[in-house]
Amino acid sequence: MPQIKGYNDNWNYIKENHLRITSLPFGQYTLNIKGMNSSTGWSNNELSLKIKVLKPFYWSSWFLLSCMALLLASIFFTIKWRTKRLEIAKQRLEDEINKRTKTIREQAEQLKELDKAKSRFFSYITHEFRTPLTLIISPLRQL
Repeated sequence: MPQIKGYNDNWNYIKENHLRITSLPFGQYTLNIKGMNSSTGWSNNELSLKIKVLKPFYWSSWFLLSCMALLLASIFFTIKWRTKRLEIAKQRLEDEINKRTKTIREQAEQLKELDKAKSRFFSYITHEFRTPLTLIISPLRQL
């Protein structure tokens, strides 16, 4: 008949020759066991065992500190990685903007050159029409 002091102070009768204790919270307990003989009854002597159930490792301070450090390190490196990726993307965008701006400037220069060529063309055409017309108008005025 076992008794676990500190958890359950009642004596429990069991028929088996072995004892299985499960789901015992962490802490210190005393297991008292009395034996029974079929002819003499319960024994006057008790077997007393000290039991210490340790905390699970995940409740220990070193584990909690390690988890906290791992969490902080992962947050730090995630932020650092994300910042680096954003800087790379920013640089890529700036390069693309500079490339397109350069293309636009080149196109603007080409349009200016084209406008100058067009203006020259029209001034030459005007000159080519004006000269013969002037030559024709002078004799007509004299007539």
